[in-house]
Amino acid sequence: MVPSPEDLVLDAAAGGSDARPRAGVSTRAVWPRTAFAVVEVRGTFSRWAAGVWFQRGRCGRPEASPQFPSAIAAQGPVGEDAEVEYAQSYTCDPKDSTLPRHLGDLLIDAGSGFTHVEPLGGQPTKPASQHTYSYVVPGQGHRLGFRVRDVNAADNYGQLQLFVRSAVGGDCRAGGWRAFSSYSSESQCRADLGAGRAPLPPGATVRFTSFPRTARSGAAVAAQATVRGTAVPVSSAVVGLWRQQGRRWVRVAAARPTAAGRVTVRFTARATATYAFRIDGVRASSSSRTLRVVHPRR
Repeated sequence: MVPSPEDLVLDAAAGGSDARPRAGVSTRAVWPRTAFAVVEVRGTFSRWAAGVWFQRGRCGRPEASPQFPSAIAAQGPVGEDAEVEYAQSYTCDPKDSTLPRHLGDLLIDAGSGFTHVEPLGGQPTKPASQHTYSYVVPGQGHRLGFRVRDVNAADNYGQLQLFVRSAVGGDCRAGGWRAFSSYSSESQCRADLGAGRAPLPPGATVRFTSFPRTARSGAAVAAQATVRGTAVPVSSAVVGLWRQQGRRWVRVAAARPTAAGRVTVRFTARATATYAFRIDGVRASSSSRTLRVVHPRR
């Protein structure tokens, strides 16, 4: 039986060290030897503590923050994704290879130890669009484990979103059939895997973390939320707070999240209304919350 799709999150600080590796996250399901898993990975991270980026100079073009912030508060620039390093937290060294460069620091253990698997489309030399890659992993009768390669992962931050699903015929296109190592042509690959559609991975999310239930008319109110998985560095996204006004929604105010993905929008309470956060440019919104405004007696 083919396992159901799973949505996992791998923190770059999890997974131990290269000397003592362990899975930072694993699938719940065991992947049988007769099945191929496709792992879709998105996200950025740093292999240095946030403060280091401001101490030794920089090389390359770091992004201001991760796409998926870690739970820790101290976060900052990032320079790597699952495949490519595009920035470092120190001045460029002429002895090093130029940036961006392929590192392939996402490691997968299907049952015989951690190793790097090249993504569909081959080894990249620059970051993919939205830092997204797909990997074919043959089942070995074990759960799939994941970690980020690092000699000292404890100071890392940023998370990778992993969407694990079964392979479908569409994964064979554009030379993808070669990644399966079991087929001699695209047509053979498609015939074996079938014509089913691959499920879509989750997109960006925004969730309320604080919102008052009541407020006095004219009082200053703060609405807070966390943001994850934006196509751009999370601190570059624009998040709006919207108010329901009759049958339509009106934007009250907007703000950019911190590097940790936290956003606060302040407004003045006027009348009882329903509010929701939305991320500009994508179909991502929070659940709605109602603020009851109390008018003082005259």
